[in-house]
Amino acid sequence: MQIYKPNKVIGQVVSTNLHWKLQGRCKRGFHVLGLSGPLAVQPGGSVMPPCFVQTPIPVEELEVEWRRTDSETVVHLFQDGESQPESQDQAYNYRAHFFTEEISHGNFSFLLKYVTTKDTGVYKCIVYRNQESNETLIEIMMSGGQSMKHTETELSSSAMRKSTKETSRLG
Repeated sequence: MQIYKPNKVIGQVVSTNLHWKLQGRCKRGFHVLGLSGPLAVQPGGSVMPPCFVQTPIPVEELEVEWRRTDSETVVHLFQDGESQPESQDQAYNYRAHFFTEEISHGNFSFLLKYVTTKDTGVYKCIVYRNQESNETLIEIMMSGGQSMKHTETELSSSAMRKSTKETSRLG
């Protein structure tokens, strides 16, 4: 199944019954959209939680914050026209990729790589425009509902090795 972004397909996820929904309160006419059901991902796989607005917001008026709802951990922060990696929780370094080139289209989705059971839960995408804000919630779960405790350390180690290699190639 593919993830929809206004005017463009941006990725694929493993999931069933994906339905777009309007969540949160409408404040002065801007809505933040997400999914009505959870995203399912294979252990070690990648997932792209969607978050977008129908009418793009000028970058100079925009702040986007992705957080976990259970701990308020910062997954990604876009502020002052750029990503703020120093604000990101260390557990998401090199694994959470924000598509800054898509912001002008109203797309605030991010890609989470090398997913483990520690990544399951509810994530909140909060979009701020000047003094206004709105949000959507997205749940990430493991596909098959099986416990992956025994492979978590192995997957985390593998993810770090892959991320280090990717960073070396880019730098």
